Amino acid sequence: HPSDSVTVKWHLDPTGISGQLMYSLDVISDTDRYSSKPNEVFVPYIEPKVFVGEPQTSHDRVAAGQYFSIPIWATNVPDFRKAELEVSYDPQYLEIVGRSLDVTRGTLFVDPALAQTRLLQWQTPLVDNYKGVVSGIVGDRGGSQAVDSAYGTLITIHFRAKKSGNTTIRLDNVSVYDSKLLPIDVRVIDRDIVIE
Repeated sequence: HPSDSVTVKWHLDPTGISGQLMYSLDVISDTDRYSSKPNEVFVPYIEPKVFVGEPQTSHDRVAAGQYFSIPIWATNVPDFRKAELEVSYDPQYLEIVGRSLDVTRGTLFVDPALAQTRLLQWQTPLVDNYKGVVSGIVGDRGGSQAVDSAYGTLITIHFRAKKSGNTTIRLDNVSVYDSKLLPIDVRVIDRDIVIE
């Protein structure tokens, strides 16, 4: 009816574009069509990040002798295709007991969209518990499978806490690329870990 009003909720999915953006609304019914005048909506800038996530453990804390997992996340990365990085840790406090077997491919390098999950290109990293470095971390979705706005893990590492104290898990030599293999600027965030 002409005098009826309807409230509609809508949301925006970030794709890397921010600022004042124009939009208009078309409403089509069985008997009529309405087009609004152009309006503006402000889309805030969402910073692309690669960061060390919270420790994942079966307890509420990390204790000496305990195993725990650390996810490395990439969020709000526009047109994400590829990532390369290294992870460093203090070998006096942490170790990766199973070496490369205790390193898991991140969710951004698995394609669940198909009828059968498909693993995307992934290079098994090298683990050096003597130096405290996981090197050669490389994953590539391929140019045709880039993600509009990446939100997922690049890698998960399973550690054992060796002794009590404070330590840091750092990200080094982080490079992130778009579908054309052009570099993307990302903020890199390390994580302090308290071992009880």
